[in-house]
Amino acid sequence: MENQPLTPYSNRGFNAQFLSIAPYSNPLLLDGVIASVDSLRIKFTYPKCYTDLAMHERHDTLVFLLDRLTDNSRWLLGQYDVKVAESRFKIGNYAYSVNFELRNDVSFTVLVGRYATPESATGYAYDKVNRYVYDAVIDFNPNKVSGTVLRDTIGILSAYAITSSVQRFDLALDFPIARDDLQLVQRPGSGYQCFIDTKGVKTEYTGKRQQHNAIKLYDKAADLGLAGFPCTRCELTLVPGKYESIKDVFPKILRTTPVELSIDFSNLPYPVQSVILHPDLYDFLKASTSPNTFRKYDRQIREYGQTYLELPDDQARQIDSYVQKYLNTIKATY
Repeated sequence: MENQPLTPYSNRGFNAQFLSIAPYSNPLLLDGVIASVDSLRIKFTYPKCYTDLAMHERHDTLVFLLDRLTDNSRWLLGQYDVKVAESRFKIGNYAYSVNFELRNDVSFTVLVGRYATPESATGYAYDKVNRYVYDAVIDFNPNKVSGTVLRDTIGILSAYAITSSVQRFDLALDFPIARDDLQLVQRPGSGYQCFIDTKGVKTEYTGKRQQHNAIKLYDKAADLGLAGFPCTRCELTLVPGKYESIKDVFPKILRTTPVELSIDFSNLPYPVQSVILHPDLYDFLKASTSPNTFRKYDRQIREYGQTYLELPDDQARQIDSYVQKYLNTIKATY
């Protein structure tokens, strides 16, 4: 994939030392934000049988695929560990997982044979005995995993495949802003969770995990163990067929310590904080307070309601173009 044009480090708001340490592969570097693809799931579908023309033999494709993936005679197996696990029958789960551990905290996984009912297996080769369809997926982080091992594994997966496609990807947007200065706003009708670890580092989620437009907001600098480098990551899980524009999916993120305001977010009345973070409570606040109190609260809500983190239109267009080029490159490569 071609490298994106870079702007001077001083223009981006990021510390040059941080950028030299943080793992990025083909990122898009813009003023005040870095975009990268942080996770990919690629799916392959297969025929039920594979014919080895050299040996004039027919094989069950998934059995043959597993043999190739775990073949300990491959020279590259000496560079990493391979662990294979078989799961119990459950619709939607995969029968086999093959985990490739390259080094500490760096790995990728191949899942083979998705359990399904005959009715849900339409369009796939189906094994009635084992009750799985003939497909496989590979999950990996392109910011961390690359090189011969990954290319070789994807080569094996694609060699016997009928089709391949990107099922989902995580778009990471990194901002040079301290994590404590941002607050993820819950979307109406969507789940929300907030976790604070023993060190006081906060991570927020909204949406259903691994589904389109699931959001994770966390302290990327703390995740990397880099104290003193403010960097908050907004990670969006996206499905290619549903993604049209970053403007459509970028969440509301409140800047809780805006410089231009004289009052800190934590000093606002609790009802005001609640409505800012959960806008669907606005009508309840209006109905449950006196007119004078509501007018006071409403002024504060509106004042803070203008301090959300936003992507300018030109940056949004560049991010959309970056995503499209990235997905096209993946499609052409695999």
